[in-house]
Formats: sequence, C-alpha cells, structure tokens
Amino acid sequence: ELVELRGAVVGAIDDAARGGPEQPEAESQVMRAAQAYAVEFERWHAEPGHRQDEQGMRAPAAWVSVSCVGLPVDAVVRSSLMAAHAVRARMGGGGGMPTITGASRILTALVVRRMGIQPGAAR
Repeated sequence: ELVELRGAVVGAIDDAARGGPEQPEAESQVMRAAQAYAVEFERWHAEPGHRQDEQGMRAPAAWVSVSCVGLPVDAVVRSSLMAAHAVRARMGGGGGMPTITGASRILTALVVRRMGIQPGAAR
C-alpha cells in the first residue's frame, strides 16, 4: 500500500509541476491510496507485537496532514540573507534589502504535520 501511495503522490506532483489545471483524478487517486494505506496500517498496528517497525522503532498511530509545496532550491540562502539584513537593520546598519538575482529552480517538498484530531471526527 505504501508503494501505491508513493506512486500516487509522485504522479500528482508531476501533474502539478507541468503547470496544468488541477487534476481531480490525481487527487482522488491519492485519496484512495491513502485510505488503503490507513486501513492496512490499522490492521498491522492492531496485531500483537506490531507496535514497532523492522528496526525496533515504536510506530505510533496518528493522523497526519500532508501538504505539497514548491520552494526555491536556494530557499535557505534567501532566508539567511533576509535574516542577516534584519539583524543589520536592528543594529543601525543602513542599506536596502539584499538583491537576489537570477531565477531559482523550484524544489517540490512534502510537509507532514501530525494532527491533534482525526479528520471528520465529531467535535
């Protein structure tokens, strides 16, 4: 199931990277694969002795949100320049904002956040 989910996510990212309109079939494929993975994980996690993975790491059950974002490849350099400028300005240094020239390639990143509640749960 994890291989299927990874394939669906990669396909959706590839569709988005092509710059076309949103692909509802890609979204539904990711949703189906995520549901299949969740069902299989719940089955696996319920079995005695399966609270740890193959490397002995504890595998907690939790809901997560996954967001796909596009970041400039040089995001760290850009944010570091902005931080240095802010510190310099606070210390009385002059000058304008740092100039960053040239187009940056975009890196696709997945942001995974643990959720405090189960999606769709009654509040």
